[in-house]
Amino acid sequence: MTRDQAAHSGRNLTMLPTITSRQNPLCKIVRALHSSKGRREHKLFVAEGQNAVEAAIENRWPIQKLLCAEGGVLQLQQMNPNSEIQTATPEILEYLSEAQTNPGVLALCELPYPKMQLSFEKLLVVLDGVGDPGNVGTLIRSCDAADAAGVLCAANSADPYSPKAVRSSAGSVFHAPPI
Repeated sequence: MTRDQAAHSGRNLTMLPTITSRQNPLCKIVRALHSSKGRREHKLFVAEGQNAVEAAIENRWPIQKLLCAEGGVLQLQQMNPNSEIQTATPEILEYLSEAQTNPGVLALCELPYPKMQLSFEKLLVVLDGVGDPGNVGTLIRSCDAADAAGVLCAANSADPYSPKAVRSSAGSVFHAPPI
């Protein structure tokens, strides 16, 4: 969305300069979120790709910032008018993502608080020793489909908010957030 498009749309949209360098401070934060330590330190995780970002928005997940290519700003602004949107070159988006292909859009999502109320009238799944983040995401997706009360991840399991686990959950991490 150009400044003229923002003005004609009636929105007060501040356009930040497009990120073109890997040295940009936001790039350093996003790259830090690829590690558990970085996620804990910043209290954020990355959702990569249109499906994950749409799931976060639909579930009203707290999003700190959205990153996309210049052509995707208007669509994101319509989907979530309250989020700050930052544009980046396709090369930068590819650099920031762990996915094999350019995701087109990234969301910096807030980690959930560890305190959640669980209903023990439904299935409660405990992941203990599940080391592969892809398997953790798949199990979260399965638990969501089975309408489980929740998913508890033991300390010896992979981080359910790692980029691979979030991608593998196909948006279920936003429906049934693991603890």
